[in-house]
Amino acid sequence: MDGTPPYDGGADGRDERRVSLSFEVKLRLSGDKPVSTRLRDLSTTGFRTEFVSHLHVGDRVWLSLPGLAPLAAGVTWSDGVVTGCRFETPLHVAVFERIAASGG
Repeated sequence: MDGTPPYDGGADGRDERRVSLSFEVKLRLSGDKPVSTRLRDLSTTGFRTEFVSHLHVGDRVWLSLPGLAPLAAGVTWSDGVVTGCRFETPLHVAVFERIAASGG
């Protein structure tokens, strides 16, 4: 094993590699202050997070990952606590691989 988390995508119809993660990041809803939240998975096109405030489909958020400028994304689904978002600009594959390999 090379230490890279296993690929766990595909079963849900997505083609991009998605890794399960569990680390704290900052998430900011448009017009609000950043708050700490737990990142649950990540792909080049989006992420899943637990968020204490209810987010609505179509909300614009900014995700702060270590070593990167905040990344704009749109909420694509939410069950009230767990939220899925799609990046406005996909992560570069090399950036994604670095985060996946480090686990955060």
